[in-house]
Amino acid sequence: MHISKIFLEFEYYPANQYSYHFDSTTTGPNDTRYSLAITKYQRPYTQYFLRFSTTKGLINSADPNETDLVSQLLSIRMMIHKHISCTNEAYNDALIEFFYKYGFFSNPNNDLLNVSRDSINSFLDLLFYIVEIRKTLSSETGLTNKSCKYLLSIITNMLFLKINNYEFDITSFHLPYCMVRTDSRMYDSFDDIDAEIRKSKIMEIDANQLSEDEWEYYYAAKDIILNLQEYLEKHCSPEEVQITNFYRTHIIDGHFSLETNKSTKKTSIVFNGSDLTDFKKEIVDISNTVCNYFFSQAFKESPILLNSQLNRDAIEHNLKQNVYNLGDALLLSLLYFDPTSQEFKKCELDTCSNYFIASKNNTKKIYCCRAHARTAATKKFRELN
Repeated sequence: MHISKIFLEFEYYPANQYSYHFDSTTTGPNDTRYSLAITKYQRPYTQYFLRFSTTKGLINSADPNETDLVSQLLSIRMMIHKHISCTNEAYNDALIEFFYKYGFFSNPNNDLLNVSRDSINSFLDLLFYIVEIRKTLSSETGLTNKSCKYLLSIITNMLFLKINNYEFDITSFHLPYCMVRTDSRMYDSFDDIDAEIRKSKIMEIDANQLSEDEWEYYYAAKDIILNLQEYLEKHCSPEEVQITNFYRTHIIDGHFSLETNKSTKKTSIVFNGSDLTDFKKEIVDISNTVCNYFFSQAFKESPILLNSQLNRDAIEHNLKQNVYNLGDALLLSLLYFDPTSQEFKKCELDTCSNYFIASKNNTKKIYCCRAHARTAATKKFRELN
């Protein structure tokens, strides 16, 4: 069924309802942790609406000329990447400015909520990964060995994101929680993972003998995937089982592997020179699966009204969806966004972090604004003369 129009409506509460600021804690040399404190004010609020446009993305109804919200968040995310000169303070300020304007990603349940900035970063990464997966899948040139590797690198990163339901109203995959012995105790569904690990081949130490200084113990993702198949199939979602089975098969066959850094605890994929286009269909399937895992969570809480209009020579299906938190609105806007005709582009000026939406047919639109186009032209002229 073809949907003629999509009305994605989102009611949110503006800055006069909440206050935002970042607290910092220094845990060691060059190690400062930030958390966002959200405080609720007992003030009257006004209802505001976001709406989804097939050409402009998720935008503020009151200011349709404003940059779409996904592009704004992708731009903020880019600020802390290495090639953009940005301080932690500037990054925090950009996030706070966004939250004051549109609210937090979920609706805070208490008068005060503290959210780790690492968790916020993970949510921004999630949006970026979904954009990149769908952009790569819709490429007119089809999947190459290089783009297959790129997709699997992104999927691996998504598999190990930590996003919890309390802070964002969505839940990431559970595999990273299986890897941490202390974290597993926080989840009823993982109460017996220690027993499973003891029975498996991956038990390196007696978990009961951990000292107070060793209260966290990490298991490698590869070992969990290879040795705890029955446990994962019993406790994890069908999407995660499909993905971990894919990894298990190709790790055993030697096409790639997973490495978990013992210091940073970050898991990455390592390729062994195989031509991954031989498994192109499988990669497309799990690419869609990992996106749908998050889309379905946003969809679940958002009621839909389908209005079908039929006359003598045409039929029109209009879909209206009411969304009640910003995180769901952002994810659903990516679900409805058509990457075959539109794309999120990064401004090609080296010092700019901005993203924007442009038609895929408009190959000349490579800068976020005319000022940056002029700056780039001036720089190029000086380099040539």
